[in-house]
Amino acid sequence: QYWIRSDGSTYHLCVFNPLTGQLNGPCTSTPQGLGASTVWARGQAWGINGFLIAYRYTHDTQFLGYAEQLLNYYMANAGKYGIPLWDFDAKPPQDFLDSSATSITASAALEFYYHTKNETYLNYANLLINSIGNQLIANPKISEAVLWQNAHDCAF
Repeated sequence: QYWIRSDGSTYHLCVFNPLTGQLNGPCTSTPQGLGASTVWARGQAWGINGFLIAYRYTHDTQFLGYAEQLLNYYMANAGKYGIPLWDFDAKPPQDFLDSSATSITASAALEFYYHTKNETYLNYANLLINSIGNQLIANPKISEAVLWQNAHDCAF
């Protein structure tokens, strides 16, 4: 309830009191995204995945609903091939793609399909997997990385 905005996007950082569990203040700031009001793609992807893991172990459908909100936001904003900018609100010259967010979300979309049997999410997982294979494999002559376009921490 604290991390998810009304449009299904996520804040990156929320700080809670460890003794009371209460939120210390508004969810603001972000060490990875562009700013407190933007959407860091990798954080969005981990949010989808995290809520699915919570659902897997608790069977609490509220977690599945949160995952669906986040996944639907990702699907609506990640572009034709499902490869988002490192921050959904990035603009040139900071408009790098994020292969990690794509990979994390591919896994989450497959798991979402497993739990719901909704083929929309299976088809989306397949789109992401194909996008990874066709567009994001690194050139071993240039880099030791497996995937390229993993640039959230590029110096601007």
